[in-house]
This record gives sequence, C-alpha cells and structure tokens, in this order.
Amino acid sequence: MTNFTIENQKNNLLIVNKMEKKITARKIKSQIYKVVAPLTSHLYKDEDWSGVAFVLASIRKVLSELSANLDLRVSVEDGGYRENDGAHWKEYCLSVVDQSSEKQILAGHLNAHGAGTIVDPFDRYDMSVVLY
Repeated sequence: MTNFTIENQKNNLLIVNKMEKKITARKIKSQIYKVVAPLTSHLYKDEDWSGVAFVLASIRKVLSELSANLDLRVSVEDGGYRENDGAHWKEYCLSVVDQSSEKQILAGHLNAHGAGTIVDPFDRYDMSVVLY
C-alpha cells in the first residue's frame, strides 16, 4: 500500500506544471532578438547572401531549443528587392509557426539594406529583424 502525502502531491504538481509550461510569443521574440542583435550590427560582403542564411539558421536554432514544434517559415515576394528614394533593400517575410496546430505565433521581416556603391548597392549590406 502506498502512502500519499500532501508533499508527494505538491511534488507531482510541480513536475506537471514544468512540463506544461507554455512558451509565449514574448519569450520567443526576446530569445530571437538576443541572438540576432550581434549579427545585425555590422556590414556583410558576400555574393550569395550567406549573412542572411546565417541569421535565419540562428533563428531556427533558437526555435528548436525552445520547442520542437516551432518552425520558421521564410518567404520572398516578387524577388524581395525593394527600392525607395535611392534606398535599396531585400525583404524576407518571416513567420514563426506552431507545427502542431499550424497557428502563426509571430510574424516579421528580415531586411538586408544595401550599403554598397551607387552602381552596386548590394556589394555590402547590413540587416535588421523586426518581429510582431
């Protein structure tokens, strides 16, 4: 016969609560910004957008550490290249999705801002990530 005490029940509840802990959009955003901030504070110079690929891989790593169900989906509309009043950038649309429910948790943009010459604005670029 097993004796159940209040202390045993409290311990069981703590374990259950730890397992059921929800990951909020705020926490996801915070963790992503912590990892991305140092990656978006300097210029990149490459031909194959490897800087962008590295930032996206870093975001995916953060998501996998938080939960196996979180997925980063990236899309590019109309090639992604944008221009306005001489400014050039490439825009990537981001979506963080819970794969178990297909519910979007966060959306955002990763922009690679041309910082090269007038002739080749994407010779160098810096990046910004905005999540909402």
